[in-house]
Amino acid sequence: MITRRIGIFLGVTFAVTWGSLWLLVYLMGIGAVTLTDPAGIMLFVLAGFGPAAGAYASLRLTGNAHDLKDFHRRLFKVKLHWKWYLAAFLLPMAAGALGLLSGLIYSPGLLETHTILPVYQFFLILPAAILFGGIEELGWRGFALPELLQRFNVYTVTVMLAVIWGFWHLPLFMIQGTSQYETHLLPFVLIGFGVAAMLSWLYIKTESIFLCVMFHAAFNAWAGIGLFAPADHFGANMTFALLLIVAGLFFLRWATPEKPAEKAA
Repeated sequence: MITRRIGIFLGVTFAVTWGSLWLLVYLMGIGAVTLTDPAGIMLFVLAGFGPAAGAYASLRLTGNAHDLKDFHRRLFKVKLHWKWYLAAFLLPMAAGALGLLSGLIYSPGLLETHTILPVYQFFLILPAAILFGGIEELGWRGFALPELLQRFNVYTVTVMLAVIWGFWHLPLFMIQGTSQYETHLLPFVLIGFGVAAMLSWLYIKTESIFLCVMFHAAFNAWAGIGLFAPADHFGANMTFALLLIVAGLFFLRWATPEKPAEKAA
């Protein structure tokens, strides 16, 4: 049964995100704005803060000073063993490489038309990827995951968050110019499960919201330099999704908390 805390979180999250994005869909539909106009950019950015707004709203309305303090402790938890930073940056790179490999299976000549940018571009894209993606993790892994884990096992919670996350993205499939516009919904949601599984593992191991933000941003940034399956190819994306789910399930198998000495640097 859904708790009041989760109910408030989801209500505010969807109100902020869907309110912004469906308004953007309407305004673009009547030609009032474009995705690159200041107003369009403002609505798009605001939408990404939905999960963070939901987390803070729920903590303020149902929690206490200790809950908020603990949330900030996990948000700014950066003193971790270097292996976790490698995981946060290199696992998304490996996932992106699987996506590109999936595309090559169906289109052997893909690299002749597919642009892969130099690696240094990853670091230039990363700040924007934090704003347009990574910041969501304040809500998904920072609030919803630990809250739901009090009532369900990690597999159930991961599936729940993947489905909610996919549904939350729905308006983006209607907005020309977004990465979702040419993407098929089913593989997108399944890919989301694979990513959610890895993030569940990473959070449970480290209890660091910051690291989850960086993982999500890194996944988007690696895609930004060209490590992804062709968005409009259903078969390639389904193959990528299945590979990512297998990888995600492997990590979930080991999603048990680390000892304090193993977390710290």
